Amino acid sequence: MPRGEADGADPRYRSAHERGPDSDQGVSANVIHERSLCPHARTMPAVDEPALVAVIGVGGVLVGAVGGGAVQYFVARTDRRRAGHIAARVLYTQLHGAEASIGDLRPRRDWQNMITDWDAFGIAWDQYRDAVANILTTPDFAIVDSAFASIASLSRAKARDLAKPVPLGVPASFDTPDEILGGYLETVQRAKRIVLKASFRYREVGAKRKALGE
Repeated sequence: MPRGEADGADPRYRSAHERGPDSDQGVSANVIHERSLCPHARTMPAVDEPALVAVIGVGGVLVGAVGGGAVQYFVARTDRRRAGHIAARVLYTQLHGAEASIGDLRPRRDWQNMITDWDAFGIAWDQYRDAVANILTTPDFAIVDSAFASIASLSRAKARDLAKPVPLGVPASFDTPDEILGGYLETVQRAKRIVLKASFRYREVGAKRKALGE
């Protein structure tokens, strides 16, 4: 009688020395899994080591991709907000100048007595509108856009009035009603406050309240 059977032991669980060096060759992972002394382990599906390594590798790649994507999203979002704050500061100075120019234009009603470059406001808006759109709500953006549209209207009105022939010594025509100028000025003032508020970062709470008079 073989030794293992004489000792009352299952031959499958003999030591490697008793089985011999070549006794496990050709034994599948499922068979080895079934030989486990743990009854719970014998009921679990066996996983070959290469497959387990592959699963772990794929999982690591996925985690790395998700983590890298989150970092890139955060960096891109931070860059967009920084560009938006800078754009808001530039547009604030433009609207501040437009506010003063319209205020001077109302009592004078004479294009030739103004040195304002009305076209420059539109150039600034074209350059910074996309950046500031990232940090403004839709209603606020619409107000700022309307303000620069009002300024562009004044630029066209100036070109139209100066193109009209007038007698020598007679001031150029000025056809824009004061009520229209008043509406333009009000829109510019509202837009100016919006971009001033948007120009501050979150940590600049004190400076923001002081500038807005809150």
